[in-house]
Amino acid sequence: AVAILKTAKLPLIIAGGGAIYSEAGDALRAFAETFGIPVGETMAAKGAIAGESAMSLGGAGVTGVGSAGKLMSGADVVICVGTRLTDFTTGSHSAFNNPSVRFVGINVCGHDTYKLGALPIQADAREALRALTEAAAAAGVTPNAAYLEEVAAAKEKWQAHLKEDVFVSHPGEAMNQLHAINVINESVRAGDTIIAAAGGPPGDLHQ
Repeated sequence: AVAILKTAKLPLIIAGGGAIYSEAGDALRAFAETFGIPVGETMAAKGAIAGESAMSLGGAGVTGVGSAGKLMSGADVVICVGTRLTDFTTGSHSAFNNPSVRFVGINVCGHDTYKLGALPIQADAREALRALTEAAAAAGVTPNAAYLEEVAAAKEKWQAHLKEDVFVSHPGEAMNQLHAINVINESVRAGDTIIAAAGGPPGDLHQ
């Protein structure tokens, strides 16, 4: 896995529910920030990366954010942490468009480690990330400065879209679902959990 990571110019992490179950938030953030690797979260992994981080993209996949979709499309190495890589996450295998893309699958379930032809690592997400962080640091893996700028630009573009197009209120317009979600986001505190039923809300909350 370290050998693959050393060759990466456009690496990406897809965090799944396993990152939550293993309480890997701190290890995930340390790994991502140490090596400059952005993290996209599946629905099951919402909030997986601990605290505020420049490497956190938010939702990834069909219902995810635009910045994550852009970086998923160009990624040359994708580290899959505790995710089953379902169709919602991979866009039915259409989300990754770099012809040279390679995958590393970290999961406690052996079946899921091999998906998309990944290099399989059957292990607890937190412990695997800790070991990989130590090994990659020892091997001299460092962030790609140009890529960090690309990540920041993609995140900034998405936030501008939300501010200028999505959360805009027009005179006489009733509050819609997206406006309501924005109010909730601005009101929640650390440790709060938002619960939604089926239909549109889960996808909008993922974004």
